[in-house]
Amino acid sequence: MNRTGFIINPIAGTGKYRSIEKHIRQVFPTADIYITSQTGEAQVIAAKLVKQQYDCIVAVGGDGTVNEVACPLVGSSTALGILPTGSGNGLARHLHIPLEPAAALHHLISSKPRSIDVGIIAANASARNTTKDEPQNGKMFFCTAGVGFDAQVSVRFEKQRKRGFLSYLRCIIKEYVHYKSQKYTITTEKKSIETTAFLITFANASQWGNNAYIAPQANIEDGYMDAVIIPRVSFPRLLIMAVRLLRKKIHHDPLVTTLRFNSLTLSRQYPAPVHIDGEPVTDDTIATERITVNVLKSALQVIR
Repeated sequence: MNRTGFIINPIAGTGKYRSIEKHIRQVFPTADIYITSQTGEAQVIAAKLVKQQYDCIVAVGGDGTVNEVACPLVGSSTALGILPTGSGNGLARHLHIPLEPAAALHHLISSKPRSIDVGIIAANASARNTTKDEPQNGKMFFCTAGVGFDAQVSVRFEKQRKRGFLSYLRCIIKEYVHYKSQKYTITTEKKSIETTAFLITFANASQWGNNAYIAPQANIEDGYMDAVIIPRVSFPRLLIMAVRLLRKKIHHDPLVTTLRFNSLTLSRQYPAPVHIDGEPVTDDTIATERITVNVLKSALQVIR
């Protein structure tokens, strides 16, 4: 990795960024370091570094930061590195990247790039197979995306001053009281179903973050994703599901449906938020009555 750049999100997680530059300088003394000041800036910086033919660009933050940095890298020869400092770090955990900064930096040195799949979620488009040359059709995600309860929680969480797991847990509890499920029609290349769902997750990786495994059998390299459908249940039953999430057994729950797909169309009763790698989208770019999800196979190089 002759040319390496680090893009740091200073508000990710619970303040780990304060000593992160010191750690980076110890291991990568000649690396270029950028600290963002607003949403979207990481993607702009990453795009410039790709044009300058950097070997690796390291996202320092959570899954949202990883998404911003990774989008311009899709289809390029520049590899993504991850130094996880976020609240959930779902993609880093799936890829077995250390969460401690010094260990993660040494992991970058000792590891090699491998290809992973990329998801594209779009509004009012026809579901179809796509290729790595077509990343412009929608918004990309790398860990998970979804609709329903978890997307609504992401909206509430974005407004919180405090980050971290406990803040996220409080958002879950508050949102659960008021949330109403929708009816959905879901069509993949193999089947079509109608259902009333509490939430639907499109999983490229196995977990949301914090070792909550929403799709334990997801394979980030096989050209497919898992659509995990969970119905509305009582709060005690929801706690049982939560335990199964942490034990990698949610797919064994009789109330949970998992659809494996390469392309998917989802129709619902009314527009509502969508989350992309944990970040909420509420406008009509995606949060519409009809959305599609497609897989770009082996579209991103990741140091892992």
